[in-house]
Amino acid sequence: MKILTKKVLFAGSYGLKNAGDELPLILLCENLKNNAPNINFEFTTFSRHPSKDDEIKYDIKFIKNLEYESRKESFNKSFKGFNHGDKQDDLVRVVNQIKNCDLLILGAGNIFHDKTIDLFRGPIPLIALYVYFAKVYHKKIMIYGSSVTPLKTGLGKELSSYIIENSDIITLRDEESKLELQKILSKPKTIMVLPDSTLGATKPEQDLIDKLFKREKIPLGKKYMGISLRDLNAVLPSNQTEIIWEQLIDTLNELKHKFIFIFVPQVTYKEDDDRIIAQKLCKRLDADVEFHIIKNSYDPTELIGIYSCFDLTLSIRLHGAIFSCIGGTPIIAINYLPKVGRFMESMGLTEFSIDLDSIDKKYLLELIYKLLESTEVSLKIKEVIDEKKELTNCYYKLAISLLMD
Repeated sequence: MKILTKKVLFAGSYGLKNAGDELPLILLCENLKNNAPNINFEFTTFSRHPSKDDEIKYDIKFIKNLEYESRKESFNKSFKGFNHGDKQDDLVRVVNQIKNCDLLILGAGNIFHDKTIDLFRGPIPLIALYVYFAKVYHKKIMIYGSSVTPLKTGLGKELSSYIIENSDIITLRDEESKLELQKILSKPKTIMVLPDSTLGATKPEQDLIDKLFKREKIPLGKKYMGISLRDLNAVLPSNQTEIIWEQLIDTLNELKHKFIFIFVPQVTYKEDDDRIIAQKLCKRLDADVEFHIIKNSYDPTELIGIYSCFDLTLSIRLHGAIFSCIGGTPIIAINYLPKVGRFMESMGLTEFSIDLDSIDKKYLLELIYKLLESTEVSLKIKEVIDEKKELTNCYYKLAISLLMD
């Protein structure tokens, strides 16, 4: 059997210690290696913060992208290499990676949003820049399991249209995202809708899960309610955020004799650390509320294992909801962006998806008690997850088809 060497380059929201963004990269690389034994893969990803530890752990090379180290450093600046007086080293390095790859994979995740955008600032312009150089060097391009937040700007629509029209395979994770893109395309383009790629993951063995609980000093065998928070000030006015926190706090205080609350950080990046948000909220709980904030940063599959031990989960983070479902745990999700509600709809759990303007203690308690009294929801989650897990295999098959074309 002839062994081929293929270089696969990823570009997405990597290097931000976000378990939901990192897992698609890990899964696709694993599936490609396991299902194409005749190919020697060399995986590389652009990353805001390259990690040597992750390179060794996942056998993926992490290369610094054109973003800055922090929001403060990036203020009023274009990408590295596009400001007056910039050296071209960063840009040359990025271009050379694209020039030498066999396939450029863009995503996964919510890469199509234009809340922050300028000609050379924001996620859409950065992806468009990668696409431009990929076309210069005649490289195959795949959009991987992405979603689209309704685009508000002319530039966001124009660049998104350019990205889609110049990609060879486009896979999105919900029908609404497909409709958003079809509105802005000047000519028809084949767009496939597949489940979120992380649904292909499996939870770890119970002995490993027990070790994680012991490491975190969480007592075993109790009733747990998982909580996945995120900083809502990034997407909402502060007064609206405060109203939501007040309702959540009142709800947890009401349930303090029923659960130990476990706060699970999906993101541990210094500028967006869910543990900080959890600490702030927990200071406002009643003194006799029993809670634990997961202190360490874990592999995404380890987080799935932690979620699998809960009686139910209340999640703001999209992948808090997804990881909970993979673990077989019933979920109530707060729909802070369309992608959350879309996922819950795809799982047949719209009833347990709460819009931001509907959050109040009475409604939350009603849904929580409904989940606790029902066994049907857990069975439904398992059935849908099994079905979607099989469909996630399409991602690696599509990538291989481009590599062998």
